[in-house]
Amino acid sequence: MITLKVRDTLQVTEEQEKNWQVAQRINRETRANPQSPYTGKYVGVLHQQVVAVGNTLDKVCDQLDALGDDDQGVAIEANADYDRKVMFWRMP
Repeated sequence: MITLKVRDTLQVTEEQEKNWQVAQRINRETRANPQSPYTGKYVGVLHQQVVAVGNTLDKVCDQLDALGDDDQGVAIEANADYDRKVMFWRMP
């Protein structure tokens, strides 16, 4: 399950939550099917639809910006392992 840590401090709108659910489904399907058209791509979801696909996160975010509703959209790396726990250490 993918969790969005910013939910603890930011208000998430109903539209953002719906877009996130679509993004989670795309992520699960892409990870399960390496032949998916989204494998190796970034995907932008807005109004519960895929509206942007690109090779870089910047490209997808630019496409979301161009639609004018970028604060409601979600951008993900389609086949990233968001379930994996990663620890970051700060060296003094």
